Amino acid sequence: MKNNKVWKDIQKAFNTGVSYMLPSVVVGGILLAVALATGTATDTGMEVTNPFMKNLNDLGSAGFAMMIPILSGYIAYSLAGKPGIAPSVAVFLKRFSGGLVFTHFLKRGRRLDAVAHARNPSTFRG
Repeated sequence: MKNNKVWKDIQKAFNTGVSYMLPSVVVGGILLAVALATGTATDTGMEVTNPFMKNLNDLGSAGFAMMIPILSGYIAYSLAGKPGIAPSVAVFLKRFSGGLVFTHFLKRGRRLDAVAHARNPSTFRG
């Protein structure tokens, strides 16, 4: 019986997180759709050329990007109350910023590899 209560609490927490996350995803999707509908079709996909529509496209992408921190924050809110929101979002943002730093160094390393390859083709690692 206790196992069933735990399952119900977890299900309620996920439903709360999804309920708070859904508006961000819906608005982001609408903004992306409007921006892409005004773009031009190319071989690589839709290309947005209008500067205002590029801003809408960026806002829509931001709405989608915030989907996971909003979900995690409000799952924590459902389980721990208001004190649970900030730590869960902060952990996500910490991991996200760490990923950005790692990506920066990875790209920088590839540029350094390309420079080394230009000087000596046998040193290129991929």
